[in-house]
Formats: sequence, structure tokens, C-alpha cells
Amino acid sequence: MSLANFVSRVFNRAYRCFGSFEELPKHCGTRVFVAADKKTREQFGNALAFCFGNEIYVKNRRLWTVRIKRHEMVHIRQFKRMGLYFPLAYAWEYCLNGYWENVFEKEARRGERIKKKR
Repeated sequence: MSLANFVSRVFNRAYRCFGSFEELPKHCGTRVFVAADKKTREQFGNALAFCFGNEIYVKNRRLWTVRIKRHEMVHIRQFKRMGLYFPLAYAWEYCLNGYWENVFEKEARRGERIKKKR
């Protein structure tokens, strides 16, 4: 079992204590969970989705769009590349630069762009 899988399992069990989730079909081998009730959705605040390890948590099933899938998959790759350092680096970057200027979010926004076929 990889470190990312282990961390995801621990986080998943801990996070489920704070809310109720339904599992959606896997996306690119990644487990996806959607908030199952209003109380859990409220815990997301302004976030539409987030990932931890190799799992993605979505606020609402309608929000699980191609754009969000691509965005969150960039964060999955960032986590795999950086390991447990990623959440710390992300938090530090967020504190310094906020959401929109966060280098990890900039990379994810670049990754969510849909490439048009010619």
C-alpha cells in the first residue's frame, strides 16, 4: 500500500466522523465521495470539492463536472509528487498568497482547461 493510499484511508475514516458521504464511481482509479446531506455540505464552506491523498470529496453531485474532475486530478498528482509535504506546503502558500494566487491552485486551474479538438 502506498503512502498516499494509507493517508487517504486514515483521512477518509476521520472525515466520515464529521459527515455523511456517498461513494460515486471511480474516476481514473480515484475514489470519489459526494456529501450525502445538508449538514455535510455546509462543512465545505465555499469549496466545491477538495482532495486528500488519492480521494476526492465533492460538495454536491451536480458539481462533479469535467472541469472539477480535471482540477482535482491535478491536486491528486501534486499530492503524489510531494507526499505528506503537500498539505503543509499548500496551507503555507494559502496563508501567504490566498486562494487565487496560490501556486498549487494556479497549476490546477491550468490543468482544468478543456483542450479543443481541431
